[in-house]
Amino acid sequence: MFAWLEKASIPVSEVADTRHLGAAVRACGRLLDGGEAAADYFSRRRRGFSAVLGHAVLLKRLSENPLGKRDLPTDWRPPKAEEEVDPRSIGNPIRVRQTLAMVSYVGRRQGPRFAAWFGCMYYGMMRPQEVANLRRSGCELPAEGWGKLTFSESSPAPGKKWTDSGASHEERGLKGRKKGKGRGKSPSRTVPIPPALVALLREHIERYGAGPDGRLFRSERDNPIQPSTYWRVWDRTRQLAMTPEEYEGLLLKRPYDLRHAGITYRLNSGVPATQVAKWAGNSVEVLQRVYAQVWTQMDEVWIDRMGDHG
Repeated sequence: MFAWLEKASIPVSEVADTRHLGAAVRACGRLLDGGEAAADYFSRRRRGFSAVLGHAVLLKRLSENPLGKRDLPTDWRPPKAEEEVDPRSIGNPIRVRQTLAMVSYVGRRQGPRFAAWFGCMYYGMMRPQEVANLRRSGCELPAEGWGKLTFSESSPAPGKKWTDSGASHEERGLKGRKKGKGRGKSPSRTVPIPPALVALLREHIERYGAGPDGRLFRSERDNPIQPSTYWRVWDRTRQLAMTPEEYEGLLLKRPYDLRHAGITYRLNSGVPATQVAKWAGNSVEVLQRVYAQVWTQMDEVWIDRMGDHG
């Protein structure tokens, strides 16, 4: 393999050439299948590429880091940032709750195992990889009233080929958060959850317990939940909950739309953006950009709150 790499690669000194540099940067913005990568994915890869070039400077293979120049091809643009949420994809709170209620009806064994999973995505505004790593110790579930979820790690599933251990999942810190002091752990995030999710989680724990490591969501064979599994469950849920026309449309098309719906509900309920951003694990800037369209749909609400004194 190394012989092939040596034969197929250009000399390091030629990386500074605008053509080669532009091609490398463009590659940072593409996925393995050739599709366009997300902006944060591109940024991570570009930083890694820049670090390699910086190391080449230290080894005197390059006179300077060429990425510091502004001579990249003018026909190239960075990948677009995360797109704004389409209001049609999240529906209204009543419709979301109605759809969530149908999860338990997807088969006798599979659906009930995911009722609390999708509840966490909506009521807790959690990403799938965060739900996958939720532990019993991070759940405050009172018999009545609101509870809390605290978590500091996520468990994405890049696939066996892309993890050091050979497992499908790997543990990482929360998205967008730097590691804190002390044992290299990431800062935790605490999210208040309504009684509806408290009830779902209490029922889930009573029925399925927790894994040896404390995780709440595991397969029947005590393995991590695969993305393909919860996608199939959600697809069947939509088939049960929606008309054929709605199923073919954008309404809650992806499991991730549940997180969008949960964030949107809090923003439209008047919770300050700074607080919602803290709960959701986003920056306020990202929140304002991504949820711009759904925010603008609330004119009547704000007018009613201002009354005759606006």
